[in-house]
Amino acid sequence: MKKSRSKSWIPIRVIELGVPFSLFVSFVYFVFRFDFEPIAKVCIPAVAVFFGFSSLLYNRARAYSRGRSRLRSFYAAERALQATLFALVGTVVGIGMYAMFVWYGFWPGQELSKKHGLLFLFLIPLAIVQTGFACFMISIRVVSQEFLRPVSVRELHKRICGGL
Repeated sequence: MKKSRSKSWIPIRVIELGVPFSLFVSFVYFVFRFDFEPIAKVCIPAVAVFFGFSSLLYNRARAYSRGRSRLRSFYAAERALQATLFALVGTVVGIGMYAMFVWYGFWPGQELSKKHGLLFLFLIPLAIVQTGFACFMISIRVVSQEFLRPVSVRELHKRICGGL
């Protein structure tokens, strides 16, 4: 009996949505502690990884002959590039907001006041960064569909050489 495709991809879809959500929850925790170092340690290297991954996917797509694999790789490369841009914009906006908060004398050692409600503004760049992580997970899912099934040598030759 053949396994249903929709049921077999449920774990991948859970991971695809769970990773950005768990990062968002942990980022919110660090924002309200006014501790931005862990967020920067995740976001800045992630942008570099996203750049590299989108470049590799684009080169991979160019190496394939015309067909389904090439279109799938181009789509994944485009999603990875979108993820890169979202993560980069969110990181830059977050760094700018942090600098403005520090410049105007907002510091975590102070007692809670109305200006602590302004920390909710950090949810905007965090949401942008999480959109980037979600797009990246989509690009991984698109590419992983090819790798999760066995490929014969004949199929590999057909993909690379176009059936010559």
